[in-house]
Parts: sequence; C-alpha cells; structure tokens
Amino acid sequence: MDPMREELGILSDKEMTLQTLNLNNIPSVELVDPKTCSYPVIGRKYGHHSGRDIVIVNTKDQAIYEGYDYFTKIYAIDKEYCLEVEGLSVKTVQVVTSEHVVFNEIPIRTQAFGWKLEQVNGMDVPEMLMNVAIRALYVTGAKSGFVKMGVLENGECIVTDINSSESEWIENPLKPSVPFSMGADVEFMLSCDGELLPASTFFSVEGPVGCDERQIEQDSGEYALVEVRPEKANSSTELFENIQKLIEKASAQVPYENIHFRAGSMPFSGYQCGGHIHFGIPLSLSLLRALDHYLAIPVALIEESKTAKLRRKTNHGGLGRYREKPYGFEYLTLSSWIIDPRITLSTLALAQLVATHHHELKSEFLFHPLTQRAYYQGNKIFLKRMWKDIKANLMKTSSYPHYQNELSFLFEMIEKEIPCDESNDIRRNWNVKISKEIYDRGHIIQIPKKLRLKYGLKEGSLRLLVQERQYQLQLFILILFHFAIQIWFNSLNLSVINYLSRKIGAPSYQLQKAS
Repeated sequence: MDPMREELGILSDKEMTLQTLNLNNIPSVELVDPKTCSYPVIGRKYGHHSGRDIVIVNTKDQAIYEGYDYFTKIYAIDKEYCLEVEGLSVKTVQVVTSEHVVFNEIPIRTQAFGWKLEQVNGMDVPEMLMNVAIRALYVTGAKSGFVKMGVLENGECIVTDINSSESEWIENPLKPSVPFSMGADVEFMLSCDGELLPASTFFSVEGPVGCDERQIEQDSGEYALVEVRPEKANSSTELFENIQKLIEKASAQVPYENIHFRAGSMPFSGYQCGGHIHFGIPLSLSLLRALDHYLAIPVALIEESKTAKLRRKTNHGGLGRYREKPYGFEYLTLSSWIIDPRITLSTLALAQLVATHHHELKSEFLFHPLTQRAYYQGNKIFLKRMWKDIKANLMKTSSYPHYQNELSFLFEMIEKEIPCDESNDIRRNWNVKISKEIYDRGHIIQIPKKLRLKYGLKEGSLRLLVQERQYQLQLFILILFHFAIQIWFNSLNLSVINYLSRKIGAPSYQLQKAS
C-alpha cells in the first residue's frame, strides 16, 4: 500500500474524497446537509460496502434517525464509466452496463444493484472525461486507482466514486536532460483611471504581445487580457530577458500615463490572470507533484490571498493544472508573476531548479486535507509552516548554489511575509519609461449584458419610457450631467435616469458593452 494512503486515508473515507474533489473544483457528486436540503437524497455510511450502504432517503426524519453518516444529491445518470488511472494516464476504460437494475437513480452503479463492467476502447471516450478522471485521482494523493465518471443527461460529467488499486503502481521518475527549454505565456490587464480597459484597444490577438482569447462578451471582438509570449529559452535567465523585452514593447504600444499594467491573480473581478510556464521535458507524476509542492506553495506565500483564492477556484488555478504539448507540457497553476522583475526572475529560477531535481524532491504533505484547504482558502499561516522543510530540501539539491542569487528575493519576501501588490502599475517596477501623455477614452457608460437585455438597450443608443413617452438618447451628452449619469450606473437606479430625463429632455449619451 502507498504509505501516504495509509497515513491520510483520503480514499478510504468517501465523504473526505468528495470534499477533496469539491475543494479542487472537480465536478463530482455533491454533498448535502440533511437539515437544509431538498428531498429525496442519497444516504451513505462510512467505509467500503460495495454500494450496499446506498439508500434513497425521502424525508428529514429518515435522514436523522436511521443512522446514515453523510448524504449526497441524486443524479439522473445517462452513462457511467470506470477508468483505471496510473500516474497521469488512463490504462483501461470500462463502461457500466445493466443486468437486473434495482435503482436506476443510484449515483454509484455497482453489482449490488444489478450493474456490471464491460471493457471499451479508450479512444471512444471523450478526452475531457479522461482528463477529469486523471486530476480527480491526482488530488487525492493516490498514484493509481479506479475513477467512476457519470455522464448526465445534459452531457456534463461528474466523478461519482474513486477506489484505490489492489496492486501498487510504482513510478520510476527519470532525471531530465539538462539543459531543457523553457517558455511562458503570462497575462496582465489594462486599467484606465481605475477602470478596466479592453486589451484589444491597443493589441491584436496574434503576436509576441497579443490578446488572450477570452472576450469581454461572446463575439464582441473586445478582449480583456494582454498576453506576453516570449521566445523559448534554455535557461530561466534568458527567458526572463525575453519577457523584459516584450514588457518594454507592450509599454511602447500604450504610451499613456493614466493607463496602468496590472498583473497578479485577478486584477479585475471575474478575470483571472495566469503565469503559465512551458517545459521542454516530458511530464510525469513526480514532476507535477514537485511543481505543486515546491513552486506553487512558495508562490502562494507571496500572492495576495484575497484574489489568489478566487483564481484557484477557476479552471486554470488550483493544484495539478497542466496541458501536455508536443514540446513537453505547460504548467497552469501559477498566477501572473510579472508584477515585479525580481519576482519574475525568482519564479523562473525556482521553476527550473524544481524541474531539474523533481526526482529528488518529496511531497509527503501536499495531499493532506489540511494542506489543500489552506492552499485554496489562502491560509498563509498554515502554509508558512511548510516553508522550512521546502527550503531545506531545495538547498540540498546540487544546483541550488547556481540559482541562489536569483531565489534570494522570493525567499526574503516569504520569510518577511511581504505580499505582492496587485494595484501597482508593473511598468514602474520594471523601470519602463512612461510617457506623460493622457489617454482620453471619452464619456462611456458600460452597461452589463444582463441589464441591457432587461431594458432592451443597444450599443450606441438607449430608449427609455418616461411618462408614457419614448425618448431617444443619441450620440451627444451634456458634460454637466456626466457625474449624475455615473451615479446612475453605479447604483443601477432607474429612478435617477428618469429624473434626469425629465430635467434635460432626454439628453444623448454613448453606451458600450460590458460583461
């Protein structure tokens, strides 16, 4: 047996397994509170019972007095698979088929309820389903096991159960060939006088400095984030220099003092910024664990917790996030680390050090439930307790003296508990020359799509019914009433705009889409 599994027992505790999956933002069977939930639900007991403990509970009294340990929602599952996962790959895939079904609604289909498993070709299974199964097993700390995935009637998939393997799978991690290539794509956002300014105002989608594919609104053509795409390099120092040139280039394209470049986890609500690092070596379980433990945890200790914990709930934030590529893989877990050049250099140096020595670095505590909870909740006090061992293990590697100077700034921030400041214009930290010119974006109100649909508003004009008459708000506006209009936008109070309309005879104003 895996000693981690014996010590922590995540897979032996079904309720804890579901809590762990939920914490890691993995779609799975949802736990419910019997005191507040809607019925019917599924009642279960602790331990492994081959599904015989599963009961449909119809009332609150039944839930409380019949001795069930925890409860989950009932799902209408269209199809269920069982995937055998070893490390970061799927070994076999089986589909669950019926013999003499007792309850079709039961979310975990076992022999006890008339179901059996049949082998199928893994090529016929959606790639997304296999990726979810791999990460689901990964976050439990198990190296191998069986993940059951249910496909719902709407096409969505959820993890319904995870079980450990009877035989232990052992990985033999290989020492990477040095040097290996490194690359990155790292994002930042534009702020004009404190408000979000679309990246597409100045940048095209393609190119070394372009726009991330996320649009402010679907098919709007307005892109929210700037993405820096440096040329790959054979060292962290060379990659840093490539990034520095592109930040200078980006600044030259936006020569305005009142526009700020903002990085970090989430410079504006709803828009997460990533700092993806590319590695020109094969991905392995050992390497991914080492990056999570020895790179993501130290970086978490200097991130702004308020926004970092929001990003970690997204599909790019969180432990064990990666994309395999023809050149190797892309590590997605980190937020945008270009806030300060010294942080950038330290982060890249640490990434190269960890990747070089991942086969020597142990990650015993990464999958402890308390560690994961602290990571996702931004609890630096708990994570700081891990720092002494993390630093000691890094210093034991033979390459540490080579990176010591680059790492010193990050280590000092961690030990002095200095957080990143996401509100700063990163150009000032990078000592980029900034023009004194002021950018004028005009008088614009950004109206959320939901509100536009509610009141039938269109871009460029707004029709309001005031005292049973329609007025057309067109292109021009009296500057005198700009501040009053801003109050209306912030409070979304229709009575204010009605009042203004009566006072000024429905003046004109330019509207713009917003998310």
